Amino acid sequence: MSENMINLIINSVVALAGVGLGNLLGHLSNKKSSRDALNLVAKQEFIKAAAEFQSAFTEAEIALKRPFDYTEANKTTVIIRNAAIQHKNAMIKFRPYLDESKRIAFDEAWKEYDGENKYEGVHNVAIAKRQLALDNIKRLLEFAKL
Repeated sequence: MSENMINLIINSVVALAGVGLGNLLGHLSNKKSSRDALNLVAKQEFIKAAAEFQSAFTEAEIALKRPFDYTEANKTTVIIRNAAIQHKNAMIKFRPYLDESKRIAFDEAWKEYDGENKYEGVHNVAIAKRQLALDNIKRLLEFAKL
C-alpha cells in the first residue's frame, strides 16, 4: 500500500470519528436543551401555582392583622372558618407542585394550620391564637417561595 493510500485511510477514519463525536455531542446538547426547557416549564407552572396559593390567603392575612377587637373574642376562629374552603382548595391545587421531600413538611404545616377550634379563646388567649393563625399561614406560604 502506498503512503498516500494509508494517509487517506487514516484521514477517513479520523473524519468518521469526528463526525460520530460531533453527532454524539449534538445529541447530548439537544437532550440537555430539552431537559432545560422542561425544567423551565415546570418552574413556570410552580410560580403560577405558588402565586395562586399565596393569593388564597391574602384576605385572611389582612383580616388577622387588623387591630384586635376584645368584644369579639373568637373573631380569629370566624376568619379562619370563613376562609376554610378557599384555603383547603388552594392547598389541594398547590400540593402537587411540591417536590416529594417538601410535601411531608407541607402536610405537617397544613395540619398545624387546619382546624378552626385551635384558634378559639377568650380575651387574653385570643390575641395569642390570632398570632398563631398568622404564624401558621406564614409557615404554609414559605412553601410557595422559590
